[in-house]
Amino acid sequence: MWVLALLGGATAFIESTLAQLYKRRGPDGWYGGPAYYIETALQSRMLAVLFSVCLILTYGFGFNMLASYNLQSTFVSYGFYDPVWSPWCIGAVLALVNIPAIVILGRYALAVLANYEEKIRNGRETDFHSKEICLPHEVDGWK
Repeated sequence: MWVLALLGGATAFIESTLAQLYKRRGPDGWYGGPAYYIETALQSRMLAVLFSVCLILTYGFGFNMLASYNLQSTFVSYGFYDPVWSPWCIGAVLALVNIPAIVILGRYALAVLANYEEKIRNGRETDFHSKEICLPHEVDGWK
């Protein structure tokens, strides 16, 4: 356990150091991250893109599958658990809870982004963190 703790601490230190060495200055401040320093230090855009895609897939699918496995495995010790039907029932309940939330938040995010894009096209907005960004209920087409 201590060996893994030391290894994790060392990788976190190296990643933080690389992030500071290879960060970039933009018009709105500093930006960077693992994909940026992979591209700059290793001079391989393809490797940086591969890292980004793997990261998206890991967060989108890998961690969700791990969490769902842990959730369904907690029910094994109960008498009503059935290895065939219980995971399907848990998945159905989670889908009923999460799908409406995803749809509502997705509509909200699309309305905000559409409003921001319209402001950029009209030349009224150059800073994403500006206070001028309208809320979704102020955007045409939001219901």
